[in-house]
Amino acid sequence: MTAPGAVIRALLGTGAAALDSAAQAIDALAVRGETVERRHRARIERRLDRLGRTLARIRDHAAESAETVLESLWHGLEVPTRGDVEALERRIEALAREIDRLAGR
Repeated sequence: MTAPGAVIRALLGTGAAALDSAAQAIDALAVRGETVERRHRARIERRLDRLGRTLARIRDHAAESAETVLESLWHGLEVPTRGDVEALERRIEALAREIDRLAGR
């Protein structure tokens, strides 16, 4: 028969070896996890950047579409647009200059 002390030492040695093996496995998983995290973080950041650019294009397109719709609406209601008013102002200024010229001013 073996002495109880020897059995305890054997169990402690086995337990220590198992703990050491588990610690090494955990360290390896941590390193692998950090690598996977970096890779996935970069992938997610690229996708978020692409999504941001897509949303910006959608926002710009929506703004252009809304502007076109509003211009069509104002035109249909025969309400002058800012461009119409500005063109009319330029025409009035040109006519005022022509009147001044003809009046000899």
